[in-house]
Amino acid sequence: MAVERDDRRRTAAAVSNALVRLHARHYGKGPTRARTYLYNDFVLTLLHEPFTPAELTFFANGEEQLVRDNRLSFYRMVEDEFRRGVAQLVGRDVVAFMPQVALDPPVISALFLLEPASPTVETT
Repeated sequence: MAVERDDRRRTAAAVSNALVRLHARHYGKGPTRARTYLYNDFVLTLLHEPFTPAELTFFANGEEQLVRDNRLSFYRMVEDEFRRGVAQLVGRDVVAFMPQVALDPPVISALFLLEPASPTVETT
């Protein structure tokens, strides 16, 4: 049990680090802190204080929606890169990537839906 827990912690830390690096590479600045949670069929990463100085200037001038729209457009463009990175680290295919942008507090959530580990039984 302890080995499995340690493996999960290492995997979660690797996902957090990978997502911070991807943001830093594309935006020139990464989040100040990231935390990843691994569950049965999904991975959730919270990226704290991810915004660039330019984006913070937009916020200060009432342009929150512009920043949100820009970030979500960016995630659509690089979705495959994010999905591949997480899939490689967790060892399962990612079937959906669902990012969200929160401005207060400044957090981006990245939810990755994984291919089921085992067949599911349908109930009616």
